[in-house]
Amino acid sequence: MDAAALIALAVGFGGVLLGAVLTRRNDRGSRADQLLAEAANDAVRAIAYVAASNSTDAEAQTHYASAVSRVAMHATPSVVAAWRSFQDDATTETTEGRTRMVAAIQATRAQLGHGSASDADLHVLLFGPGGPRR
Repeated sequence: MDAAALIALAVGFGGVLLGAVLTRRNDRGSRADQLLAEAANDAVRAIAYVAASNSTDAEAQTHYASAVSRVAMHATPSVVAAWRSFQDDATTETTEGRTRMVAAIQATRAQLGHGSASDADLHVLLFGPGGPRR
């Protein structure tokens, strides 16, 4: 085998190896994003259930705890900090609580690469067109 053939073989093998590594990294990133999106959706669902039913039952609390623990596992530090800020006074019945939840959603959207949405739009989609009950 001549030198040119060996170089072509080495470059081809290197390209395949690099492609495999990058594909694996992207697949891992996609899976992490999927897990974060599911966790955030589950957290919002649990919050909505508690808010709509004014429930503090153990099952609702368990669903919420499971969701935010998965956010903690799959999110970047800034997203974890935003959800933690909401958790410090986890309520959607006050303007401040709603603002903290919208900030957590915005941080999650940023990590997922969706960009920022209007805070006003998120307030309406998350809480409806009315203001806080208190």
